[in-house]
Amino acid sequence: MTFRNYIINVYILTDEILKLIKHKHKTNNPKFSDAELITLIIFSMSFRKGDYKITLKEFKENYNDLFPYVPQLPAIVKRAKKLYKLAQVISIILTNLFSEKITTVYIADTKPIPVCKNQRMKRNKKVSGKLYKGNNAAKEWFGFKIRLIVDYYKRPIGYEIIPASKHDINFLKEVKEDSVLIDILNKGTIIADKAFNSKDLKEEFKSLGIELEAIRKKGKVHHKQKDKQENRDSI
Repeated sequence: MTFRNYIINVYILTDEILKLIKHKHKTNNPKFSDAELITLIIFSMSFRKGDYKITLKEFKENYNDLFPYVPQLPAIVKRAKKLYKLAQVISIILTNLFSEKITTVYIADTKPIPVCKNQRMKRNKKVSGKLYKGNNAAKEWFGFKIRLIVDYYKRPIGYEIIPASKHDINFLKEVKEDSVLIDILNKGTIIADKAFNSKDLKEEFKSLGIELEAIRKKGKVHHKQKDKQENRDSI
């Protein structure tokens, strides 16, 4: 599927989903509809690492016939914040529609998103304070981190961008409160690193029908569920 066909399919399905849930924009006939914006957000998340600036330039240069009016970057960012959760849910729905592969194995992890070099953090104008100072076993950085859950085939199931100092284990605690994610993860196994190693959390997920397998020692992880998935793929 080409990017053009992907964008067209995402837009058509998104528009139908918004009609189904009776979603309405604050104005009756916006020049750039919420369906168009969510299409841009999903494309950006899927192929451009969430970089709206790059995505916006690409849409204006290559898909002007599909999107004759595209707002400037500040307006896109402002509206995207309000539609973020909805775009995330629609992205999950479309991911499953576009793929026939089924999995019960998921991976939870966090990755650093530095906004500048450490020696420049006191002069940074975007963010400031200890809240944005993060560290893990490999590095220290200043900025944000992305919490991410992907399935066995590396398809994104859920994600969140937060200040760098927030503890990773809170991610799965919040996942428990997300009914959409819990439905997707039901009867599956989440593989995570040692930051998510909590007996209480493991029991809480088990009560929801989800197994949590965290790395307990460096370089060691339970492979039982992953091997099971690989065997299923080889049949």
